[in-house]
Amino acid sequence: MYLGKLMKIILRIIGFLISYIIYVFNYFKWNRPAKPNTFISVKVKNIEYSMEFSKIVQQRRYYLNGVVLGGNWYEKDYMIYNVHSDLFKAFRKKYLKGRLFSETRYFNKKKLPKSELEKLVKTYKERYDKIYKEVKKNGFKKPSVFDTIDPFIVSIGSCGEFLFMTGKHRLAIARLMGEDYKIPVKISHRHAEWQQYRDQLYLAYKSGMITKDDIGNKHHPDLFDLFEE
Repeated sequence: MYLGKLMKIILRIIGFLISYIIYVFNYFKWNRPAKPNTFISVKVKNIEYSMEFSKIVQQRRYYLNGVVLGGNWYEKDYMIYNVHSDLFKAFRKKYLKGRLFSETRYFNKKKLPKSELEKLVKTYKERYDKIYKEVKKNGFKKPSVFDTIDPFIVSIGSCGEFLFMTGKHRLAIARLMGEDYKIPVKISHRHAEWQQYRDQLYLAYKSGMITKDDIGNKHHPDLFDLFEE
């Protein structure tokens, strides 16, 4: 158990360092690459799609962020609610309606022996009851590389859409707080076309063609760093 946690921290540190190397390469290729290992606040209602079934997600194990990549990322669009419908409903019934996890479809469809199901339900209750209470009181914090919990990780598609990658159980809790509730996320990958758009806005801002308000009025949290020094 402790060895697993130690390996996770080591991978995070390696990913943390590699992300800065990626940033150096991006700095010479793009006009305004995003700084590595930073968080942005995103409303849960704006995380509409999932990339959990794409090849890109395989890279999340290294905890990289700031990668700029072109091409066709995924063959299909997966609505996040459709992908995790039973999970989200289970958390809603448990924490908003006072039902038991064991009474929900999410657990019943697993078809586990009774003893294994009871163990799983107990694990969920112990872990997520604590997280739910903490979130209601203090919100989601930005985890460091040494925390046992992973950050929310998303990528940004060619049109600026947020594509979910990790943290589905905590996302289920976040959705209970309201559709405008904001969570801190790390950006794993940005599509090259989105990065080109960021560069265009940045150059327009630097040349005086647009203002901070013009960028702010686009209401996209991945654009706010364009006018930061």
